[in-house]
Amino acid sequence: MKKNVIISTLALCILAIIPGWGQTSVIKRGNSQQSVSKKPAVRWADKAYSYFEGLCWVKDKNGKYGYIDEKGKQVIPCKWKNGGNFSEGLAHVEDDNDRWGFIDKTGNVVIEFKWGAAGRFHQGLAAVKDDNGKWGFIDRTGKLPIPCKWDAPSGYIPEFRNDGLARVNGQYEINKLGEIVKVVSFTIYWGRDSVLSEGLVEVKGPDGRYGYVDKDKTVVIPFKYHSAFPFHEGMAIVKNETNKFGFIDKTGKEIVPCKYWHAENFSEGMALVKMEQHKCGFIDKKGNEIVPCTLYSANGFREGLARVSGTGFSGFINKSGELVIKKQGWEYSAGYFSEGLAKVAVKHLKSYGYIDKQGKMVIPGKWNIASDFHDGLAKVYDEKGKYFIDKTGNIVIEVNKWVETGDFYEGLCYVRDKNGKYGFINQSGEIVIPCQYQWWGNFKNGKARVTDENGKEIYIDKNGNVIH
Repeated sequence: MKKNVIISTLALCILAIIPGWGQTSVIKRGNSQQSVSKKPAVRWADKAYSYFEGLCWVKDKNGKYGYIDEKGKQVIPCKWKNGGNFSEGLAHVEDDNDRWGFIDKTGNVVIEFKWGAAGRFHQGLAAVKDDNGKWGFIDRTGKLPIPCKWDAPSGYIPEFRNDGLARVNGQYEINKLGEIVKVVSFTIYWGRDSVLSEGLVEVKGPDGRYGYVDKDKTVVIPFKYHSAFPFHEGMAIVKNETNKFGFIDKTGKEIVPCKYWHAENFSEGMALVKMEQHKCGFIDKKGNEIVPCTLYSANGFREGLARVSGTGFSGFINKSGELVIKKQGWEYSAGYFSEGLAKVAVKHLKSYGYIDKQGKMVIPGKWNIASDFHDGLAKVYDEKGKYFIDKTGNIVIEVNKWVETGDFYEGLCYVRDKNGKYGFINQSGEIVIPCQYQWWGNFKNGKARVTDENGKEIYIDKNGNVIH
């Protein structure tokens, strides 16, 4: 008997020194402290693992939800179909009509049951879903400062974080005014030289309108335009809901009102605009029409000159609108000036040659197809094949073996072989980067963007080495 008493006493002593036996520990979750009972409840069919703001939801044998305090006392009866944790003094609960509302810690309904789903309050706002399946946010009075127009992945409830932003539609982050301030992910069309155009990129918003974000994906210009285009020389073309074009600067200010039928990028401080198809002119960056919209057709400015045609005249004008090169000995001014020469059509558009800035034909019109000069060479075609010529008109490279050929940039030109792979040749016509890529980009600042055999976009240097 005495031996049993000693053993029992030792057992009690051991239990007494075990940390936390029969106690409630406090843990920290996020920015708030929550207490967790290590002593399992036995009278409830189900129970939350944690206390939130001193209360814990429980479910009775009838499947109804209520709440108990940290002493295990039931403070809110089990009468709800579903229930969430308390946050900022309120809990979201579901009634028997499958509608969600909010109750306070006494069980009183403070926000009526009208929502298809709801989340907890955080940063003063709670997500709610309407009957159309769209999410918005209510405040603690039940008002809807952010309308229900957002989507969320299945099983995900939007919530404002401590930085004051909430993720919606899987890719946008909004502030407490419901404004999109960041775009987490977006699609860039591959043909662009870079993701950013002068520090900004046009992005499509959730309602189909366009705005601009910077390198940090922060929205700089709101989503308000029907279409938007890359920045050039500090200005970008935008189109409004009436399908009229104008220009904005990098602050989003509309410098040139959306009133034109067509517009092209600024080049050398001037932009080609059209009031209708055959009424062309040029504007400066203040929106002044330097050349009135009376021209029949025109190209943009290059090297200080622009190709134009109108009633009874054709040739090139300067930036004051003066016709400085008149059509003479050639039928049609077909291209831009590039490296001091411009291609022109002769013999009723059946062959092409090149003129200089005095209008003199310096390379005779004998080519069926011709392109602009790049790095001192221009691509031309005749009945026998395709070549690159220099500025004297001499053939320097014959490129008939290639299915497709580009133009020279920084001394290299892309080519495509009969297997559909791309590589690069130098100005001697030698293959210097083997044909192994699915797609190509021209060299700029010593590197080119290409797509490798696995479909991955990479950058290579002029030796074909992968940079990143």
